[in-house]
Amino acid sequence: DILRYDTMELCALKDVAYQKFIPFEKLYSNIVAASGIDENKLTLHDISKLLPPPFLKGDILIEKDGDFYGLNSLSSGETQRIFTVSSFIYHLRNLDDKQEKKIQYKNICVAFEETEQYFHPDYQRTFVKYLLDQLTNAGLSEIKNLHIIFVTHSPFILSDIPQSNIIYLKKGETEQIELRTFGANVNDLLHDSFFLDGGFIGEFAATKIRSLIEYLSNKNEDFTWDTAMRLINSIGEPIIRRQLTSLYKKKFDKKEDDFAQWIREKYRELEEVGQ
Repeated sequence: DILRYDTMELCALKDVAYQKFIPFEKLYSNIVAASGIDENKLTLHDISKLLPPPFLKGDILIEKDGDFYGLNSLSSGETQRIFTVSSFIYHLRNLDDKQEKKIQYKNICVAFEETEQYFHPDYQRTFVKYLLDQLTNAGLSEIKNLHIIFVTHSPFILSDIPQSNIIYLKKGETEQIELRTFGANVNDLLHDSFFLDGGFIGEFAATKIRSLIEYLSNKNEDFTWDTAMRLINSIGEPIIRRQLTSLYKKKFDKKEDDFAQWIREKYRELEEVGQ
């Protein structure tokens, strides 16, 4: 009865070997019907006695745009987020279970240690809301207070936390930082909250730019006119690019009007040499 063929579904699976499956909702409804017990009074023990034998392969399928994907097709960040939150909710429900001779926990404190480590930046940005949404739907009744601690290096998570709820640590010591973190710009949070005294540019790029500045100031010969210009043109930050262009013009004593023409002539000469 529980494994009736008419409860099975056929789908196009992307990464698993079987095509017939029974959705958990149908399996559960069949178990309830076969037990003859009121669903509100059905316990996990009742369900476990009626579960199909282990010759069936259990899996979690995720539907997207009409296709189904196995859990093993997810990225490490997607898997980490699902496992982290589902494990958290699972243990909370166990603690919240009202049974005789069982300690009833009313106040819970939990710490997440760099839980965003494998997350895509957008998953970091949405994690706090995702976690709170799952807690809202967890159906907890006995637990009255829940205190959550995030140990994090993510400015996205920090931007969801009010300043009054944040403790900054630097080399094991607390730091006093005056910054309204809730809804703050992530660049400001990176600079002021994570002690990035070296700035936001990668260290290799910063070293190359410093060397270029020295070349344009006649302090080294690490570049030529063309390699210097190529580096300037590749820099994404417009303020730095403009300042370096200005230094470049001064070094080669070119005015604004004839600078572009001079560059074109130089590149034409370089092409002729290459040919």
